[in-house]
Amino acid sequence: PKGVGGLFVRRRGRRVKLQAQIVGGGQQHNFRSGTLNTAGIIGMHAALASCLQSLDEDQIRITELRSRLLKSLLRHCPGIELNGPTITASTDNSNSGILGTGNSESGERIRLLGNLNCCFYPVEGQSLMLALPELGVSSGSACTSANPSPSHVLQAIGLSEEEARSSLRFGVGRFNTRAEIDQAASWLAEAHQRLKKLIAFN
Repeated sequence: PKGVGGLFVRRRGRRVKLQAQIVGGGQQHNFRSGTLNTAGIIGMHAALASCLQSLDEDQIRITELRSRLLKSLLRHCPGIELNGPTITASTDNSNSGILGTGNSESGERIRLLGNLNCCFYPVEGQSLMLALPELGVSSGSACTSANPSPSHVLQAIGLSEEEARSSLRFGVGRFNTRAEIDQAASWLAEAHQRLKKLIAFN
């Protein structure tokens, strides 16, 4: 549930001193005073229990769907680049690694399974988004949605401002299907080709 989280506090040998953000009655050893959100706690327990039931299977399936989307985009959108660490044979079930732009000394860096970030330069990410209103995709992080500046994270891993503005982030979740991934890739390929032609014409 939104607004619910947990913090594990070590009993002894803590390396940092925690300071209470909510003060009052001194509950939770003065770390968090006030009445606990019982409904939220029960909801979080139910959500975690549901996730744990199929966690291993979900991770395998989400990884496969993410790699399926990437392979399709690389095949149908010539010139796009994967942002971030390498996706290797151990994570994409292929015989060769797909190089990303980030640091990947061993080629075995672990990526966030359901996250895919690609650069479509010279096509701008915002232009692609406008051409695909039926597709849920982002050109930046949710926490900077009100800021029009290019992603500082993408620039920190070596992308230029133009490349960062030309990047899109895709989220693949446990409820996505192969058919949805293939449809998204098809829409993206069509829009990318159309916009590239417009850029070349201008």
